[in-house]
Amino acid sequence: MVQTALGFAAGSAVVWLSVVSAVVLVTLQRYPSASPPSMELGPEPPALAGFLLHAGKVPSAAAAATVVDLAARGYLRLDDVAPGQTIVRVVRGPDADIQPYERRVLDHVASLAVGGVVPAGALTTGPMERSRPWWSGFVTEVGDDALRRGLVRQRVSGPVRAALTAGALVPAVFVGLAVLRWMTDQTPAGIGTGADPYALLWAVFLGGLVFMALRACLRPLRRPRRTDAGQGAAATWLGLRRQLGAETFAGAGPGSVVVWDRYLAYAIALKAVPSAVTALPLGQDPTGRVWSSFGGQWRRVRVRSSTALVGSSPWSAILLSLPVLVVLIPATLLTVGVLSDADLVRRPWIVGGLLLLDVGYGLATWWAVRNVVRGVGDILAAPVTVEGQVVYLASEDTDDDEPRVATYYTAVDDGTTDLIHRFPIEAGLYQRLNRGMTVRVTMTPYLRRVRAVHMIVREADPEPVAATPREPAAPSRRAHRR
Repeated sequence: MVQTALGFAAGSAVVWLSVVSAVVLVTLQRYPSASPPSMELGPEPPALAGFLLHAGKVPSAAAAATVVDLAARGYLRLDDVAPGQTIVRVVRGPDADIQPYERRVLDHVASLAVGGVVPAGALTTGPMERSRPWWSGFVTEVGDDALRRGLVRQRVSGPVRAALTAGALVPAVFVGLAVLRWMTDQTPAGIGTGADPYALLWAVFLGGLVFMALRACLRPLRRPRRTDAGQGAAATWLGLRRQLGAETFAGAGPGSVVVWDRYLAYAIALKAVPSAVTALPLGQDPTGRVWSSFGGQWRRVRVRSSTALVGSSPWSAILLSLPVLVVLIPATLLTVGVLSDADLVRRPWIVGGLLLLDVGYGLATWWAVRNVVRGVGDILAAPVTVEGQVVYLASEDTDDDEPRVATYYTAVDDGTTDLIHRFPIEAGLYQRLNRGMTVRVTMTPYLRRVRAVHMIVREADPEPVAATPREPAAPSRRAHRR
């Protein structure tokens, strides 16, 4: 029975893979030949031009190209204030001629601008769990625009995809039956007399893995296929890319749009200007250095994490750290006693190992002592209040097992220093916060355990005193206490 089921699974999988391969080959589309080099622009926006040239996949540079194109069309203004530093100014809002994905980019820029100004480096779209949906929406809107213009169509029809997906179930079912029969045969009870309940679970699990593996083979069929009109448009954009060689825009920044107009945007979308893409980072937030506009002046601040028990209650930090000291003190005395043995000291590998242990003991002792001191300080000192701008949001998994447990962090810039410390917050608060919000946080002064958070609604911030980014000031070790 087991061998028969596995045989049917292998045979049906071979047949299914053969059918899928045939469909892929039949629907395979040749890459269009480039039109003669030309400076003529087609009606498609830069993001859509990049979509047509990349086999139905929106290139990562499409968002940056859209920013430059919006500047060329008068919605934004880009000023290169220094090498690698660009200021984005919002000139006017969206109108009826703008596409949904262009509106998405323009709204994003406007949401970050203070007094209509935002540094290009601050255009990131948030932490991963927020940046990914933003980018997915952008990609979907570009694809919808291509469908609406008749430039692409589905590579295979819906019924064909459904039939191929259903066909992948056949090998998966036979694999599941083989696993179920094999595990049942290993127990005295038969299928009809109360087989091991884990047998069914394993059968469903392994059968599901086979189904998912086969279904992944359908991925090439999910991308759209260019129509005849799409092939012609792609050929036109290939001709433009040949005309706009990378050497034409060597070292060009986004501010070069005042010279190149929309050509710069198309060159970015067609991957001819990597330097401009780097200057417009519309993607996930970076770690370490972020932008802040608190106080009406854009500047870069540095976010630091801590190895201490940040966010813990004072008593928890003390109770968790004291056992470490109780263990390390005897361990340190033991290593010192071993090193006093003249015979053992003559063996270099023993001495080296014990010295490494002492280094580890010293670091762990410092960690425990610091937690205890901070815990005692939080018990004796009154909470502090920090009022400033949310400049950092991140989540980190703290458990490799399922279900995963995430810890959420934020950092608030109060304008007093360019070195700030992040601290943990609750999941519900994390979902309500956004970069640029002004908040008042009450927390303990040393372990930064949050007691209360109030969101402050302010009147429109004034025009920044100095829009040009400046170098960060000297870090202050008291940042976390302010």
